Amino acid sequence: EWFQWVDGSFVENALLTHGHEPRDIDLVTFDYLPSGWRPDEFQQQRPEVFNWQRRHDEFSLDCYFVPLNGDSIDDVFEAFRYWRNWWSHAREGDEKGFIRLDNIPEEDEALGSWLSARSSGGFEDELS
Repeated sequence: EWFQWVDGSFVENALLTHGHEPRDIDLVTFDYLPSGWRPDEFQQQRPEVFNWQRRHDEFSLDCYFVPLNGDSIDDVFEAFRYWRNWWSHAREGDEKGFIRLDNIPEEDEALGSWLSARSSGGFEDELS
C-alpha cells in the first residue's frame, strides 16, 4: 500500500515561529509503479499529478514521487534517508517532525461514501 509524508511550515506553526502564514505544503508519495513502467515513463503519462510547477502554482503544493518498486532497493532507502534528513529539522536546526498518511482502503471507501452523501445533502442534520 502507498503512503505519503507531508511537511511544510504549517508543521512548525509558521505564524508563531516565523511570523508568517505557511507558504506551501510539501508532499512525498511512496507508491508502487504499475507493472512494467519505469519512473520517468509513469511521470510523463501523468502530467496532472507530476507537473511540479503546475501543482505549485495551483495548490502551493510541492509534490515528489518515490517508486517503492523502482530500479533498486538502495534507491528507496536513499530516498527515505534523504527526505527524513531534510524534513526532520527546521531551518534553524531544531528537530521537528512531519506527517505520515497511510492508505487504508476501508477508510478511503468510507470517506468516499460520506463525501458523496454530503455533496447530495445527506448529512446536513448530523453536521449542524
